[in-house]
Amino acid sequence: MRVGPCRLALLSWPDHLWWSTQQLRRPALSLTHAAGLPVVIASADAAPGQQKRALGAGADDYLVRPFSIDGLLGVVDKWLSPAEPS
Repeated sequence: MRVGPCRLALLSWPDHLWWSTQQLRRPALSLTHAAGLPVVIASADAAPGQQKRALGAGADDYLVRPFSIDGLLGVVDKWLSPAEPS
């Protein structure tokens, strides 16, 4: 197996921990952004407004659990595919 550098952070935490513990989420987001990694939050909270809340907290994308393989691959492809030439 070949292991390369990390290119995306998929963070999956219990919802109560993600939303209520700022001391945990801020360092994690700071470290991943400092490394140039897109941050995708995986959460079981599909309530209206939660995606906006995660993006406002510093995440780059939001994925609702449980997610399908196609859903996960879509998010990975979105963030790791080369940009289209202008």
